[in-house]
Amino acid sequence: MIRPVSRLSALLLTVTACPLGAQQLHLHNFADLRFQTAATDADHASFTLGQYDMHVTAQLPNHVSFLSEVVFESADGEFGVDVERLIATWTPNPRLSLAIGKHHTPFGYWNNAFHHGELIQPTIDRPLLYDFEDDGGPLPIHTVGLQASGRDLTSLHLGFDALLGNGIGSDPTQDNDDHKSATLSLYSQLTSRLRVGGSAHLDRVSAGVPNLAGGTVTVPIDVRMLGGYLAFTGSSLELIGEFQWIQHDDDTSPARTTWGYVGYAGYRLGNVVPYVRYDRIDYPTSDPWFVPLDWWSGGVGLRYDLGANAVVKLEGRRSSLQGDKERNQFVAQFAVGF
Repeated sequence: MIRPVSRLSALLLTVTACPLGAQQLHLHNFADLRFQTAATDADHASFTLGQYDMHVTAQLPNHVSFLSEVVFESADGEFGVDVERLIATWTPNPRLSLAIGKHHTPFGYWNNAFHHGELIQPTIDRPLLYDFEDDGGPLPIHTVGLQASGRDLTSLHLGFDALLGNGIGSDPTQDNDDHKSATLSLYSQLTSRLRVGGSAHLDRVSAGVPNLAGGTVTVPIDVRMLGGYLAFTGSSLELIGEFQWIQHDDDTSPARTTWGYVGYAGYRLGNVVPYVRYDRIDYPTSDPWFVPLDWWSGGVGLRYDLGANAVVKLEGRRSSLQGDKERNQFVAQFAVGF
């Protein structure tokens, strides 16, 4: 994993565990504050409150652990609360685990390496491909279900995550049909610095589910996703490259294919990391689920680590989202964790 994950590990080690009988409880908080120039003609340059993330972990007896991640964030000018992750895990040995709850769906690299605390993320925002559902992201970033995982298996240091869960259009308390989504992620930690991996995701969207274009799915849609990534962390160089191939198929027309790409490169100079990023999603002209307008965003940034608990990021961007004209934006972020 790249250096921001190491910063999170250092943060966790600095927090004192609270003994409650036989369990160990850890409470962590993350927040970010921003200034950003206007992204569209309807926007204004603004100071902005980002997410406030309450992250709780507990080690319970009999190889059981618990994780809760609750986020306070603004929606239409009012702050609301979202339970982003809620997971109970049984770990019979350090290499194998079984977890039930609300997960970050294990496709790609970014979606599980970086969660909601902006402190641990190398850039200010998530890539377009992995943007959260509440922010208009195109993919099912969260899934409620049962996940089996393996870590550091064989001499190739293989790992896997296999998740069976509720499908697209479901809510946190029930599935909207009898079809379940299935996700499989495989990777190899080839060296302490280099990880390569791939993932597959299958789902079926029922008729009547609201789609991302603001309409309603009229006939069931079969969803197939395949992706791959490479993530490298040297003592100075940081690289992440990944893609997702998404195919939607129904009974009314030929299958439609969407491609999504994520690219990030940074170079550490002491506590300063200058970086570049580029994200792109190429949609087909006619799709029953997506808004059929391409998205892309590129930019350069500078990250300054104030320590394990705070970071400043500056980013200049040029983007075109959902067919809008190309626009420039500057964003500054102060992110903390404690």
